[in-house]
Amino acid sequence: MTPRFPAAAAGASFFKRTAGGLAKALLRRTGPCPAAPRRVLVVAVGFIGDIVIIQPFLRSLRLSMPSARVSLMLEKGCLPLLRGNAFVDGVIPYDKARARDIPYLLSLIAKARRERFDVAVVHYGHFHVEDILFFMGIRHTIGYNHDLGFKRRLTYELFSRTVFKDWGINEIDNSFALLRAMGVQSSPGEAYPPVPVSPGSVPPAAAAFAAGERGARPPLVLMHIGAGYPTKKWPPARWAAAGDLLRESMPVSLFITGTRDDIREQEEILGQMRRPAAGLCGATTLEGLIALIDRADLLLTTDSGPKHIAYSLGVPTVEVYGSSEQWRWGAYWDREIHIALDKKPNPAIDPSLAGDGRYHPVIQQVTAEEAAAAALSLLRRKGAR
Repeated sequence: MTPRFPAAAAGASFFKRTAGGLAKALLRRTGPCPAAPRRVLVVAVGFIGDIVIIQPFLRSLRLSMPSARVSLMLEKGCLPLLRGNAFVDGVIPYDKARARDIPYLLSLIAKARRERFDVAVVHYGHFHVEDILFFMGIRHTIGYNHDLGFKRRLTYELFSRTVFKDWGINEIDNSFALLRAMGVQSSPGEAYPPVPVSPGSVPPAAAAFAAGERGARPPLVLMHIGAGYPTKKWPPARWAAAGDLLRESMPVSLFITGTRDDIREQEEILGQMRRPAAGLCGATTLEGLIALIDRADLLLTTDSGPKHIAYSLGVPTVEVYGSSEQWRWGAYWDREIHIALDKKPNPAIDPSLAGDGRYHPVIQQVTAEEAAAAALSLLRRKGAR
């Protein structure tokens, strides 16, 4: 039987095909990437972790093209991650809150056009930046053939060159496929480039606990409960139990971090803990969070931006994974001090563990006992930090 479609849907499909063909004819650029581009725009309008992930790419790009001017387009909230960065010459901040403000977008487009970029390399384009990228007058645009930040098929088709996105490898390796598309043969190197740290930015409520040399004070443990997506979040009862188990086995100073959006869950965690902890959700700037992670002995977290900061600073981590993949978003180097607790694929989901309907069933397969045991193994390991 031939399927029938509503007339409106058929009309919409015809409109999309016509608009897509016209857009490609007017906007798409063709031809090889220039062998020695003078001005390169790297687009990474994403989250905190995305900016840390691309640092090995930026380092290799700078080493391979020392005379090129490299600019980075990023979400403005991530600017502290670039303070003193030696790999980029300029930045174009993007304000996601103004993604539908036409005068702002026209100003942003004009600024990019004045730079006369030869090549744009697109890593992440969350927050609707794809709506304006192709009006910036950039002749060659390289990007992945698919990614979460570019859901519209038309966007992929407008790239001058697309690179296969491999969902089964680490995201750092995917970024180097973009570099090879520029004609640069390079490797990620041997370590994460460190993010900038402002020691004086440690939140006042944590300054006394973060002071002093390691070994002369109780270990400082951070539990970062925030995550960019609800499916990455761990239930409050698990956080509370893990924190209590840690402190039953070892004297530690325990802090809970996250954004203002995590305050309600923080209060739920604190209400369930048998021993008090310090709640800092919504009370730290990005600079303050970086400084606090730098002083920490361990970070217990989900798949979050602070996890990548900890990788960069050499801070041991225990990571609880839910919907995301640890092989893609986990540590690239120093894996012996980064423990990923990931229960995918798990054909036998235990309903007694997935008891909190507010949270993803897979992440609930990771128990508080497993997280606490992994944390203790790293804290007891001599020289882990």
